Amino acid sequence: MIRILKRYHLLQWRNLAFSWLCTKLFFSQAKLVRLPIDLRNYKYITLGKNFVCGRYNRIECYKTEDYSIPSLVVGDNVQINDRCHFSCVSRLTIGSDCLIASNVFITDHDHANLKDRIDFNVTWEHQNLFAVPVCIGKNVWIGENVSILKGVEVGSNSVIAASSVVTKSFPDNSLIAGNPARLIRFL
Repeated sequence: MIRILKRYHLLQWRNLAFSWLCTKLFFSQAKLVRLPIDLRNYKYITLGKNFVCGRYNRIECYKTEDYSIPSLVVGDNVQINDRCHFSCVSRLTIGSDCLIASNVFITDHDHANLKDRIDFNVTWEHQNLFAVPVCIGKNVWIGENVSILKGVEVGSNSVIAASSVVTKSFPDNSLIAGNPARLIRFL
């Protein structure tokens, strides 16, 4: 414990102590939620036991007319590093024991339906959202700067290499890399 505390400067100690206090007051099951964090529509978000997240994360759910109540579920023992963005209008699930590096973007929706022509005369706030649930299995490691897009299922015990753009699903025990992401080998 002392080894960990030696890494922090005096002002960082203050921020860490304040984050720890807020975690105990507002996120009772979490281990540590570092501030600032932007949680939008928290009533649709479920955080598991021993949840840890870094600073400047944005976790959001939006209720729309086209979809039922959104659900963003994060399993137990999940660690999310700094500046991640998770956005949900349908269902986004992150399994237990996952490790997520910084700058990761995960979404279950977008504004484009590639089957139809995009009407650029309609402003963005009036465009429909197209959502397909996203499911990240248990014990998945996600590298820095990864984007996971709508409709993706990542199997348990998988690793996604840094800067990958995941546009399709992969089975358990996969090593995934690239833009667009592809299966490198089974683990």
